[in-house]
Amino acid sequence: MMQSLLAFEIAQAQFGDIEVREVKLAQQYDDEFLPIIQKYKTAGSICGYYATGLCPFFGKNVKRNITYQEINGYIYQFQDPQKLIPLLVPPMQYINESRIAYSSKHPILSKDKKKTDGYIRDWVANYEISDYFQSLKDLDSHVYFLRQVA
Repeated sequence: MMQSLLAFEIAQAQFGDIEVREVKLAQQYDDEFLPIIQKYKTAGSICGYYATGLCPFFGKNVKRNITYQEINGYIYQFQDPQKLIPLLVPPMQYINESRIAYSSKHPILSKDKKKTDGYIRDWVANYEISDYFQSLKDLDSHVYFLRQVA
């Protein structure tokens, strides 16, 4: 087992020379997220937006040989929902607008408000995360998205 080196670390794995570590950030159900959840009509579980908002941030702002101390600085910073919100809004807005556009073109959704609302409020799908990343012109080409669903 690898040594726990990060604040709030809950899981770790080694794949060749790549270390993967899972850490807890701000609680996704914190009331401070309610205004953006309501504005963009997302599901109450916003973990998909965490990945979608944080990945570009780290791709743009983190150097390849980052130290554990530097990583811990980010982890402590992102314990505060107010530090996460600016990163979550762009993917929430993008996915909300994409879903509204899609639902307006498909009769099964556009004619049934309940179905449309459910579709717009659904969890983030992997293809939506991929679409969002592809829409970002300045995203580092070495940023990879892996999603584990337990």
